[in-house]
Amino acid sequence: RFISQLAAPMGIPVKLVPGMSFIEQLYATLKIDPEEGLIILNASRIVEMPEKYEFNPKLGCLIGQVGLPIGAKPTSRKFNLGPLANLLEKKYPHNHPAIIARCVGFPSYEMETREITVKQIASQTDFINNLTSLYIPPID
Repeated sequence: RFISQLAAPMGIPVKLVPGMSFIEQLYATLKIDPEEGLIILNASRIVEMPEKYEFNPKLGCLIGQVGLPIGAKPTSRKFNLGPLANLLEKKYPHNHPAIIARCVGFPSYEMETREITVKQIASQTDFINNLTSLYIPPID
């Protein structure tokens, strides 16, 4: 059991405890087992440096942080969804299934999902927020 006691500069006690990642919630919501093989990627990093990231369509691919602004300013009006969709269309058949999932609230972390195809990813601008992830199942 990991619990750490710290003393803040003003003498206020602080307790650090482990928390659950959004990924565990996604596993349950999407009914995926990471032990079957899973690639986990960050959408913004893929868009910034596509040559650095390998896709293996025989493994499931979970991409987090879909829908964040691109560029140095986090207030940019250009989002990573379109460029990400373009990259994925080069790696997967256009009719291959995908699931887009977003968190709809705190503190419950309830998820809403949409079943789409790889070709439909770019058109999901009405569904994305800063807590959106994309899952692409493996190709058989």
